[in-house]
Amino acid sequence: MKEWKEIENGWKVAFNNAWEAFISNTIPIGCAIMNNEILISSGCNMIYNNQKNKMPLYNNKLAHAEINAILAIKEKDQENIKKYTLYSTSEPCILCFGAISIGNIRHVKYAARDGFAGATSLNKIHGHTKSKNIIIEGPNNQLEIVQIALQSYYEIKNNPNICEKILYEFEKDNIEGVNIARKLFAKRTLDKLISKDIEYIYNQILDIM
Repeated sequence: MKEWKEIENGWKVAFNNAWEAFISNTIPIGCAIMNNEILISSGCNMIYNNQKNKMPLYNNKLAHAEINAILAIKEKDQENIKKYTLYSTSEPCILCFGAISIGNIRHVKYAARDGFAGATSLNKIHGHTKSKNIIIEGPNNQLEIVQIALQSYYEIKNNPNICEKILYEFEKDNIEGVNIARKLFAKRTLDKLISKDIEYIYNQILDIM
């Protein structure tokens, strides 16, 4: 099991953004765009956040983590965009994968599969997208557990009437992450830890494995 200090900086930024989203009571997904070890931009999901913050989009159905990260790329960095790697804590959905393709990002790493909304399969079956030769890496076994646990906890807390349908899809990808979320939610653990940083949360989740 990799300790926090051993994972790539892109993952550290992405998961920090996912935790920020969780604290903001919106879907815990985070993203980072890196040029090797240099951070170009980052974003977090702000769909249900109605307070103006540093993200380009908020309180909007389009305010996904990857969209926010892509919109945050500065003009001076645009010309080298094909050299960058986009890190997302969750498999990009059809909206985000379309933006990745059209935005000329050529390397994507995602931590967790998303059987509910993930759309990286478009990379192999859509003619225009196939022509971009996007390199996709994912999932990452250990990080998938962390992401699925975070997102499952969020769904149990915020969508009790429909969460089982969503968790059923998550279980197909990573039942361990869902089970950890259920254990954490039983004691409302993450709600008690919102003052902690993501490294602490990362260790709390993996300690249950």
